[in-house]
Amino acid sequence: MTVLVSQIIFVFLNFIDNIMGVSKNNPNARKAAIQKKYNDKVVVPVKLISSEFGNVIAAQYENGEIIFDNNGKPIPYKSISAPA
Repeated sequence: MTVLVSQIIFVFLNFIDNIMGVSKNNPNARKAAIQKKYNDKVVVPVKLISSEFGNVIAAQYENGEIIFDNNGKPIPYKSISAPA
């Protein structure tokens, strides 16, 4: 009985793989990382936890300097567009 159950599970998983297409964990199917730039400098995301600003994923230059706008608020990383 356990052999039959394991065979059924194996067939079911193969069926699901055929329906779903490729695996999400396939490294060949992943997109290349895109470097974002602000004022012609490469920026990276950083989690900023502050009592003044709360929790935000902010943009930071590679040298460690967090980028602030004219009002003194950190610029969210998602608001920086990727180069075209």
